[in-house]
Amino acid sequence: MKKLHFTKGPLLCVHFFTDSKLILKIKLSSSSQFQANIEGPASSELSDLIQKWLLLYIDSQQPNALPLNFTRLSPFHERVLRALEKIPTGQTLSYKDLALLSQSSKAFRAVGTACKKNPFPLVIPCHRVISSSGDVGNFFYGKALKLQILEFEKTKKAPSNEEAFLKKVKLN
Repeated sequence: MKKLHFTKGPLLCVHFFTDSKLILKIKLSSSSQFQANIEGPASSELSDLIQKWLLLYIDSQQPNALPLNFTRLSPFHERVLRALEKIPTGQTLSYKDLALLSQSSKAFRAVGTACKKNPFPLVIPCHRVISSSGDVGNFFYGKALKLQILEFEKTKKAPSNEEAFLKKVKLN
């Protein structure tokens, strides 16, 4: 297992479970500092990609996509997660808007279930989905951790093209 520790970031530990080339799943837990554990036979290339992603994330930059294993997901679940990837850091989207974005306009509850079963939290930002009323809503790892991550990300400003994207989603 490779352990990474950072001086800033939300107070959580990100557990990456890998094979040699892909991230199989991610789990989160509370921690006294932002840290990550890479568990499994990750190649040095995959470990480097994960470390770069984390550094960009905590440095207020939009990280690149990581190699994730989607093979065990239904087409609907994958479509919802791919839509989630488009939510810019520091922004939130309602379950209704996420349903529209994932081409399932009436499937709000199914979208919520897909978020709850997200095998790649933080990297695929299910924590950025809130209720239409503005309530933060639930999170598999607890509301307190969701609020902490959102508060950390709020300090990041999305580039104007990403803000335009969010306006477009809300208009559809």
